Amino acid sequence: MLQVVEPRPKRCRNEWPHEHDFALRDLAGQGWSGGMIAVALGRTRNAIIGRAHRLGVELRGVSRAPYNSLPKVPVSIGRPRPMPAAFRPVAPVSVAPEPLLKPLWELEDSDCRYAVNEGGPYLFCGHPRHGNSSYCQAHALITTRPTPKEAA
Repeated sequence: MLQVVEPRPKRCRNEWPHEHDFALRDLAGQGWSGGMIAVALGRTRNAIIGRAHRLGVELRGVSRAPYNSLPKVPVSIGRPRPMPAAFRPVAPVSVAPEPLLKPLWELEDSDCRYAVNEGGPYLFCGHPRHGNSSYCQAHALITTRPTPKEAA
């Protein structure tokens, strides 16, 4: 058997008694701020501002001026700040020599380990390594960032 359920009437979470509406209008007319009215009525400042907006009541201290009509504040243009090291342009990279395309098992300990292709059998640069790096000089410049001391 089908049971008929009556819909519940919608209730507002925080119902506003008419007395509070009248008090809000009266106190706003006397020049009270939204925060002062909130304390007097036992509500939050945001609730008072929202209710005043819905009722069309002007509150002291709440600006309704559109953004474009606000006065422009002059911006002082001083000396530009230095760009952070992470955003500084990178020094031009020397063109890497043509890779030797060695598979991993043919690489010597002193060969560059920069992978030059993405799929299939991985092939590596194979040129002599630079210092303690795993890469030749050209690929070391591509794969490493300068430390903060070097960037300054």
